[in-house]
Amino acid sequence: MIHAARLASILVLGLVCSWVGARTVASGRSRSGGVLPFQARTTPDQIVPAQAQDTSGKKQELALPTKHSAWATVGESEGDPTETPQEHQHRQDRERHLGIMNPFKSEPYTDPGGEGESMGALIIDTVDIQKPGTEDVIPELPGVPVRGADAVLIGTILSGKSHMNSAHNNVYTDYQIRVDQILKPDKTANLTVGQQLVASRTGGKIHFPSGHITDFFILGRGLPKIGSQYILFLKKAATDLPEYRIGYPSSYELKDGKVYPLDDANQQYEGFSASAFLGLVRDAIAKPKGGK
Repeated sequence: MIHAARLASILVLGLVCSWVGARTVASGRSRSGGVLPFQARTTPDQIVPAQAQDTSGKKQELALPTKHSAWATVGESEGDPTETPQEHQHRQDRERHLGIMNPFKSEPYTDPGGEGESMGALIIDTVDIQKPGTEDVIPELPGVPVRGADAVLIGTILSGKSHMNSAHNNVYTDYQIRVDQILKPDKTANLTVGQQLVASRTGGKIHFPSGHITDFFILGRGLPKIGSQYILFLKKAATDLPEYRIGYPSSYELKDGKVYPLDDANQQYEGFSASAFLGLVRDAIAKPKGGK
């Protein structure tokens, strides 16, 4: 495989406030004159319409993160009040391994204030570069990252909840997942069919003390649908913790005998036969890691 290092450059972190409009190029102020926390830039080809309402009840268009993404389930900016002290401590331990949402912005996200809902869209441009000395390594099939995954499985998304870390510079969603079939077992865990596990993805919907709600997401990186079944490529955030992260770009919804990519980078597999795609995944898992 060509071992690739993924370099990310942040183009813009946008917050479209109070339904200014997903297709708007913001100059730093809303139409009412209020200052925007970040500049926003979106273009029509990045927009997948979704319906929502502003405070007047008027429906507006919003943008889902990807073509086959869902909206996240709302969580509180000040933490989950239902968690026990032990659960809260465990979450803080996890969050130390999850990083921050914007690698070049460590400042905390603040309450925009006022009622209504807004979007914080992060656009990340990436390029793959070949690691020196790996020129003769067998490349991995694009969109099927089995080598970097600690576990590959078919699972059903049972529930989800968004979280903002204690430093207020990262937003992620935890998903409760039922294991339906194991394609690549995790060597560090004894996964079994029927078991439930937790896997996270960057992005989520956060409710602030003012009542304002912001949807944080990375354009092109989807959030799974509650109740749907997926082929999931999972990575451990830390080997000593049981929770996983849903890898990028990877994971596919299974529906009506076909697969639908969670991430827009894998659109070449949209509508692909589920049985044929699973054959590709199993073949990739069975292959050695490379060689000349």
